[in-house]
Amino acid sequence: MKITSILSFLFLASLFISCKGEPKKDIEEKQVAQEPFTVVINMTAKEDDIMTLYYMDNTMDNFMEDVSIYKEVKKGDQEIVIALPEGYLPKSIRFDLSTKEPKFVKLIRSTFQMMDKVLTFLIRI
Repeated sequence: MKITSILSFLFLASLFISCKGEPKKDIEEKQVAQEPFTVVINMTAKEDDIMTLYYMDNTMDNFMEDVSIYKEVKKGDQEIVIALPEGYLPKSIRFDLSTKEPKFVKLIRSTFQMMDKVLTFLIRI
């Protein structure tokens, strides 16, 4: 009888000692910085110009001017890198290689990157 009383006392004491009523510390979630969706275009331009990249998500039916990115294009071979806004995953992408009247633009390669996924289109003529 004495042993069960002692064991019961120790059990209850361990409950009260281990649970002091302190609030549990929240575990901080480490947020991994998500890399933006990136478009890389390798091209040759005959003249200086401006290229436009249009993108849309599932909430849009058409490409819109206010959801576009403009990049300056210099004459000659170049690599143009365009990063979409952070956390944005497009449904569709369209790029206009020239804002002026049609000129010679040679598209060599276009690459689409998000995190560790890469999709590359190589144009062979």
